[in-house]
Amino acid sequence: MDPRRAVRWLVLLTVGLGTIHLWMAGALELAPDEAYYWTWSKHLALAYPDHPPLVAWLVAAGTALGGDTEVGVRLWFVVLGTGLIPLSFLLARRSGARPGIALLVAAAVGTSLLGSAGALLATPETPFVFGWTLAMLGLIGLSSRERPFLDGGLLAAGTAVAVASKLTGILLPAIVALWLFWARERVWRKRWTLLFAVLLGLVAAVPVFLAGLGSGGSTAFQLRHGLWAPELGVADRLANLGAFLGGQIGLLSPALAVAVIAFLARPLAATPASWPLWLSAIVPWALFGFASLLARPEANWPACAHVGALAGAALLLQHARDSGRRWSRGRWIAVALGLQVLVSLLVHVHLLRPFLPLGTGSSAPFTGPSDPAARLHGWKELVGALQRQAEPIVPDVLSPDDPIPAVLRFYGLRPRWPAEWQGRSRHVEWEWWSIELVGRRPGEGPEEAGAWSDSCAQVSVDAATVDPGLVHPSAPVRIRRLRCADPPGRIR
Repeated sequence: MDPRRAVRWLVLLTVGLGTIHLWMAGALELAPDEAYYWTWSKHLALAYPDHPPLVAWLVAAGTALGGDTEVGVRLWFVVLGTGLIPLSFLLARRSGARPGIALLVAAAVGTSLLGSAGALLATPETPFVFGWTLAMLGLIGLSSRERPFLDGGLLAAGTAVAVASKLTGILLPAIVALWLFWARERVWRKRWTLLFAVLLGLVAAVPVFLAGLGSGGSTAFQLRHGLWAPELGVADRLANLGAFLGGQIGLLSPALAVAVIAFLARPLAATPASWPLWLSAIVPWALFGFASLLARPEANWPACAHVGALAGAALLLQHARDSGRRWSRGRWIAVALGLQVLVSLLVHVHLLRPFLPLGTGSSAPFTGPSDPAARLHGWKELVGALQRQAEPIVPDVLSPDDPIPAVLRFYGLRPRWPAEWQGRSRHVEWEWWSIELVGRRPGEGPEEAGAWSDSCAQVSVDAATVDPGLVHPSAPVRIRRLRCADPPGRIR
């Protein structure tokens, strides 16, 4: 494909997907985790409980422009997620891919499930993958071009952004070190620009990393959360590994996963850029694959591996075409990419108007059904119904330290003190409404959920007194009336 034609298609792809995601960012309600980061953004700091601070800083920058709205919260995530499309095109081109092949990489990244989520929702993965890809662009540029200061700046900036987004960004220096150790071109082991760029990026992120080591910081939390779950048995750990591998194949789509596995099994020794791409994919996947034997994995943990893996698979495809391999013909590529686009289209429609049978029949309190779309609907109706109940809502229910209360605060729910608390500052008994999300299959009613607190006893409530607005088809919720013995010091 002619380079100019490829660029025109790239612009159309980027603008088209960016427009769709910006519109959807305003059409969908916030997920609880997004509202959780919104509460962080109201108190900017270097350390937060779950993640490094860049996600909160981006939310603050977005709401400064768009206000405390869904678009304001997600604005810069849409920008960075959409910007990943041309960035992945540039990465493939620098790696040696021809324009048409590089365009396939950009299309695969932009229409993937991870790419679509990153360009729509406010999550730490969006700036993390953007920074990781930017750093890889600089690394490959340093290995093949004579622009050390520009490429070194990309590597340093990408490293800083990645580490300030997720702790996994610390893997970038490890990848650079591994590549320098195994690279055949010994001259790069002596290239001071590359080492200086990595060091500069790390220095920029040191305050964030050190702040996360403190009490309540993300560093200690993530190490506990991601590296050990002592309650798991051997069968559970093996099941976790299977779920992890299946999740990665599902996020890539089975057809593209085959090409990625082929690249990981046999990187192109004759293509210098294939080695850093291979390392950028294999290191995160190997690390989190091993971690899945120790704790419960999450499919988005190795999100940084996907762009490099797709770029490497594209180089393998290009080599196969040059060698006349049958599987590299256009129709097979069209089928693989077409299936991914179809799945992406179905998911986008489902997010707006849930129709796929993805829910579960059971759930724990405050977790809701397993369908991700359930987290993006129903919060405004729930807040309105709770306000109509005119029952006490104590501040603990609206604590910013939990995603569910955070999303209720975002949509306007405010504390209402019980009448018996007036003028009291000591231990009292009180009644209030507990809010729970409950799993529900289509056509079934809400299932019984666990107790809100060991210190609370449920008070029987006539079903007729429950506002119909408290049950929503996408995010089923209900309330329970509890009588609780308030622990000393809880009133504030």
